Amino acid sequence: MLLSGDLYHLKESREIRAVPVFNTDAEETLRSMDKFEALAALTNAKVIIQHSIQDFEALPKPPLYLD
Repeated sequence: MLLSGDLYHLKESREIRAVPVFNTDAEETLRSMDKFEALAALTNAKVIIQHSIQDFEALPKPPLYLD
């Protein structure tokens, strides 16, 4: 499982590789996206976009846990 943190704010942002206008280095953000996506593919990780209410609501609630 990979948490996107602030790399992606929305599912759509991930799909189109949108770099937020407030990021200070767009090229570095794109390199980070490349590394993130490579790791996700290599490990077959489930990606959780933390700012997505749908992803957040799909997470198990205490006392349950992620496996």
